[in-house]
Amino acid sequence: MNKKIFCNKLLIIEVITFILYVDIVTFISIIWMCDYGKGDVVAGNISIVVMVVVLNITIIACSPRYFAYIILKDDHIEFGTAFSKKKVVNYSSYGNIYIANYTHLFLKKYFIVLSQIDISMYELTHINQILPSNRIIKVSYNKKVAEQLLSVLPSKQKRMLEHALKTTTHSATPTR
Repeated sequence: MNKKIFCNKLLIIEVITFILYVDIVTFISIIWMCDYGKGDVVAGNISIVVMVVVLNITIIACSPRYFAYIILKDDHIEFGTAFSKKKVVNYSSYGNIYIANYTHLFLKKYFIVLSQIDISMYELTHINQILPSNRIIKVSYNKKVAEQLLSVLPSKQKRMLEHALKTTTHSATPTR
């Protein structure tokens, strides 16, 4: 198996949407405050706003908080972030598997967390504050990702994930 999964797919979309919203509001306020008689001022302000939008998206895309991925292989996971070498870790080194969540805009977002260390209940309910790394891998939960993990995990980790999925109470179906 050679399946690539992005760890924070939903989070990066939300952040880019928010930044674009802020940049558009900034752009509108700059145009509103400028003198319409001077075309150079408007063109200059448009180019500044376009550069700010591109810079914001580039910074987010390079941040491991928002852009991290795993590649599921038959016997190991490859963890990678932008501009860094992939780290190879065996499935058996992940002794803890959790279902974590955090509330964003009154909606709970769920994550599957593979961890080499113990994670407290507080950290599990504030999982968005933990940076992804090869020691703690968090993946946005959906049925497809859970099935892919179940198909490659060794029996011990597979049982832990199945148990975590059974004991987690979902009031609503997690997003795809």
